Amino acid sequence: MGKGSREKLRKTQQLAESSAGNSLYVPKKRKKQTPTWVWTLTVVLILTLLVVLVVLSALSDSGYLLRWSTVARSENYSINGTEMSYYFYANYNSFLNIYGSYARYLGLDTSKSLKAQEYDEGITWFDYFMDATLEQVKGMMVYCEEARARGITLDDEDYQLIDENIETLKSKAAEEGYPINTFTTLMYGPGVRIKDIRRALEMSQLAAKCAKIIGEEISDAITDGDVDAYYEEHKTDFWTADFLSYTFSASKVSDDPSYDFDAEKAKAEEYANELLACTTGEAFRRYVAEHEADTYFDTLYEKKAEEYSEDLLPDEAELNTRKAAVVADAVEKALAGETVEPPGSSDTLDKIFNSIEIDLVSYLTTKLEGLKTKYYPYSDPTAEGASDEVKWLCDSSRATGDMTKIEKSDDNGYSVTVYYMLSPMGRDEQITRNVGHILFKHDNHDDPEAEAERVLDLYKSGEMTKEAFEALADEYNEDSNNFYTGVVRGQMVKEFEEWLFDESRKVGDVGIVETDYGFHIMYYDGEGKPAWYVSVKNEIIFERTESWVTEKTEQYGVTINEKAANKVKA
Repeated sequence: MGKGSREKLRKTQQLAESSAGNSLYVPKKRKKQTPTWVWTLTVVLILTLLVVLVVLSALSDSGYLLRWSTVARSENYSINGTEMSYYFYANYNSFLNIYGSYARYLGLDTSKSLKAQEYDEGITWFDYFMDATLEQVKGMMVYCEEARARGITLDDEDYQLIDENIETLKSKAAEEGYPINTFTTLMYGPGVRIKDIRRALEMSQLAAKCAKIIGEEISDAITDGDVDAYYEEHKTDFWTADFLSYTFSASKVSDDPSYDFDAEKAKAEEYANELLACTTGEAFRRYVAEHEADTYFDTLYEKKAEEYSEDLLPDEAELNTRKAAVVADAVEKALAGETVEPPGSSDTLDKIFNSIEIDLVSYLTTKLEGLKTKYYPYSDPTAEGASDEVKWLCDSSRATGDMTKIEKSDDNGYSVTVYYMLSPMGRDEQITRNVGHILFKHDNHDDPEAEAERVLDLYKSGEMTKEAFEALADEYNEDSNNFYTGVVRGQMVKEFEEWLFDESRKVGDVGIVETDYGFHIMYYDGEGKPAWYVSVKNEIIFERTESWVTEKTEQYGVTINEKAANKVKA
């Protein structure tokens, strides 16, 4: 045996002896390697999970998952997520159509997610719109269930109206250059399709049809005694006052080093005392118009003068003469509600001052409209912390023609407001009027006026009764209401009211009126109840309807899945 072999044998024997005599000795185990198939399986699982997440995200973005969720349910009806998305965005878009230009002043940024913007403490803009939509949906499902119980169904006219709405949507998509599915997604959220909109419109139409019947039943059941009793119990809730007011002020904050606060305060006090000497509402309005016109003319002239070279502008004497004439004429036109005609000559100065007068009349008209406060609500003038305004306006001793001034001072300056009482605090005894109309919208006709005249001729060629008018309204009206009852001044647009409240108006009178909405065929249906009576009855109708809906909500088992509702993309 060679030396190397003997040494190797010796070491082997020593190792064997050491192993037998030392129980603490533990030979090291060889580390096992992870089988290749385990690593392969892990990679496959991770990739599968990623694919699932991508698919789920795509399904969510497409609205597929939303479609298979149920947001609202009752005994016989349900509303899925995409239908809810339609209702939600219908409300949101309606809000923007009315208040869109003021959205940013309300704290709403239409370029950002509604879920990321706070409407109020702890409430997002999404919550605000969704809460309102859910309440609407609950009521709608109640009326649909009641319609089913009563055998109320949609008829051919209802389906025709729904078809027209769908066709309008398709036409709008084509005008904008979008495929219809893309357009509905842009308008109403991911996954919303025409079939969702159609079903949503069918439920809305059925609910509206039933709600009208229920509303008429509730209204017809209210007696004069009910109205009187409710008024006696809640009378101050229906007290209001109408008045004129105008404020003069002096600010303590000014960048002009020559500005004299005390002098400006003295001017404000002087003007207020002059206005306080006006003993009629017309004198009050005239004073304010003249005061505003004198100051605003200078502002308009300075701005207009920048557009012309000095050699074309009048000298001081000519300017003062022109100013006096423009101010006097603008005041008269604004008080009378008239407009300014274009100049009869091409003279540069005539054009300059005519342009100034147009702007001045518009400005004064707005100012005069702002003088009047209608339906100022009652507050207890004896309550702790009641303002000086409340103490005067709500005083039971007030009478038409009463005047006062109320001064306020703080760190920012001084103000004095002059008040003229038009109608003292109490219930509104104004007699309301009832009117029917058939609207032809500007956007729906090439010549809406001609269409209105054609249908009016149809009416005049027939029996010319209220029933005949309503039959034509059912066929042609593009407004949801054929008749409005209990209309008070200030409720409708100007042109509509001017026709309705014309002192010469007689029951059965018809005519055509144009407003911003379109052309209306008008039908005068006579006088109604006093305004306070209408307000009280409407409050009773509201309370009884709310109670009816609450009862029926429980009866028909209407439930809301808020978690599903919150999955609507916004």
